[in-house]
Amino acid sequence: METAEQLLAHVRDHAVFAGYDVSTEKGDALSFATHPTQFKFAFRAYRGGVLFSAFFEAKENASLGTTGFAEFVNELNFNATVSRFYFQVEPKSLCAEFWFAGPYESGAFSRLFDAWRTEMSLCVERYKEAGQKFMK
Repeated sequence: METAEQLLAHVRDHAVFAGYDVSTEKGDALSFATHPTQFKFAFRAYRGGVLFSAFFEAKENASLGTTGFAEFVNELNFNATVSRFYFQVEPKSLCAEFWFAGPYESGAFSRLFDAWRTEMSLCVERYKEAGQKFMK
């Protein structure tokens, strides 16, 4: 059985292999991944697996009471395969997450990780108009 620390180490190594710079905080409990051409994200151990979170800064007009914004978030969730999207009030941002149950196996993790990154790119392209209206 793989420990949480072992699973996180595998995920960190995979992100580095994919071209991300990975830093950690709070011991090794929270990791941040940055890439020169991809979106940045954080990941941490969560409920026996790893939770990945990407935060996208929202404009001041973004709120669940704003006409069209809740529909935008719902549409993202409706069309998502591996992601879940939600609005975070403070700091005002749209969050995209996925959870990996483990254990780590390179091929299986690669497919899920690549699917998430592809889904983020498709969301940016598909919802460009709404994104420009609500996102920075």
